Amino acid sequence: MSIGTDMQASTLFYSRSKIKILLSFFLVYGVFLQWSGWLEHANFDFAKALVEERRLTIDSYADNNVDRLLINGHYYSNKPIGAALMIAPGYALWKLIYNHVFPESFQKRDLASTVKVPIPKYSLAVHEQLSLFERLGRILATLLSSTLSVLLTVWLVYRFAGLFGAGEADSWLVAAAFGFGTIAFDAATALYHDTMGMLFSFLSFYLLFQAKEKSRFSLVLIAGIMCGWSISVGRWGVLAVPAFLAYLMMTGLARKIPLFLAGCLLGIVPQLLHNCALVGHPLFPPAYIFQDPQIWSFWKRTWEFELELKNLVYIIPQIVFFPTRGLFFFSPILILSLVGIVRMLKERRAEAVTILALLGIYVLGNALHRSWWGGGGFGLRYIMSLIPFLTLPLVYVVKRNRLLFFIVLLYSVAVNLSSTAETYYAQLPIQDRESGYAEYLRRAKTGVISNPVWRYYLPNLMKEGPRSAIVESFARENDAFSLRPNHFSVFGRSSNDAIFLFVLDGAGFVGIKTRYLPVFLLALLFSIVWFKELSLFLKRKLA
Repeated sequence: MSIGTDMQASTLFYSRSKIKILLSFFLVYGVFLQWSGWLEHANFDFAKALVEERRLTIDSYADNNVDRLLINGHYYSNKPIGAALMIAPGYALWKLIYNHVFPESFQKRDLASTVKVPIPKYSLAVHEQLSLFERLGRILATLLSSTLSVLLTVWLVYRFAGLFGAGEADSWLVAAAFGFGTIAFDAATALYHDTMGMLFSFLSFYLLFQAKEKSRFSLVLIAGIMCGWSISVGRWGVLAVPAFLAYLMMTGLARKIPLFLAGCLLGIVPQLLHNCALVGHPLFPPAYIFQDPQIWSFWKRTWEFELELKNLVYIIPQIVFFPTRGLFFFSPILILSLVGIVRMLKERRAEAVTILALLGIYVLGNALHRSWWGGGGFGLRYIMSLIPFLTLPLVYVVKRNRLLFFIVLLYSVAVNLSSTAETYYAQLPIQDRESGYAEYLRRAKTGVISNPVWRYYLPNLMKEGPRSAIVESFARENDAFSLRPNHFSVFGRSSNDAIFLFVLDGAGFVGIKTRYLPVFLLALLFSIVWFKELSLFLKRKLA
């Protein structure tokens, strides 16, 4: 075989290996998909309104939404339009498949099977039973938006690590630290608009880096468009703009700043038009001012940010280190980034300074937000866009402190794998959840903290293993492919924790426990994906 043929075969092997690695990430995320409620409903129903009714109002889905606005007698989602535009293709694709695959008689029965439990006090209704159309629609919409966004960000982290001098294996280790050892893991399994915004913000920085390295200044315009689009998708991308402008100045590209800003303006146009359509002004985001007072009475239609500097004394430590939602508590591997950033300052000063600037800007911006904790999810989703940037300095740790890196990574993966349990805040009594946000406001200003990771998430992981909503849905009658947790029901907690396989006369039911079943399912899927490599490995060992 010639040298050229050998090189082609080697390139093909590495290309296939990369695809298989990314597919492995995708499978893990897919098995642990979840749907906690409020945030997912707001994003999904907004996309449904665009596809089904071709309009911005969500009047037809208002009883399914807590995060809703009330403007001139109509209900709207309080989520950015860019996210809905990204979710809509997945939903439209599923609708097309559903209408062509399933007969009309089945569709009528299926859509009629939805059961709602009304909550008159808030003009809401909780779905106790969903149609197959809705269940699979949620899965496909999540996979093609949030999950795909994290997967592409994993790829960008891998690429960045290589450009920073890491070898092939180390680059994938850094990518794995991001994908499995930070709150990006939880974000990949849920329908979060912040996740989609993270991708485009990080892509913008990647393009700016390439523009500097390769002197391809047309990339600056594209980077600007991606940055603007991240704002249309996730809003919090706006905090990256000053750091990116500083990066352009530090790298000798100050003359390209107008080009970058022009791109930003193009990317943000959809959100500006959306603001105009809702409140008549492009620069007036309506998210909090027009919150439905029937649900959000305690907000009293106030501005989204609370400019009381005395509160920052309590809030900033909670955002950074404290166990309630702390950045480094929920993503422990990023603590090593603080070591890596010191080394990074010596080799890539402009990039290191930009990352430090982003850390300061996002922490401060998040601290000024009235609901800095970001709802009842896992960790701080408002700083999601910061996570891939903070992962990059790990390149300078993995090469020199490999044992320490692996120990911290193992713990970090365990912490984030524990997010597959039902959210800690859903365990509170209903009356506590109704007043939960008001209580959080009080605690945020007094320094009172809790420790859900050590008190709830990790103990549950050790006891029950990682939980898969999809796997456990098969243990419930007529609820396969549902993304809600197995142990939560509007009518009370369910004792169903096994999938019944068949019945033996005189011997009862034969089934399989759902606890730890996702681990075995993933092992099976990985065996299929990596069958060729595993076969070669075993042959060498047995030879």
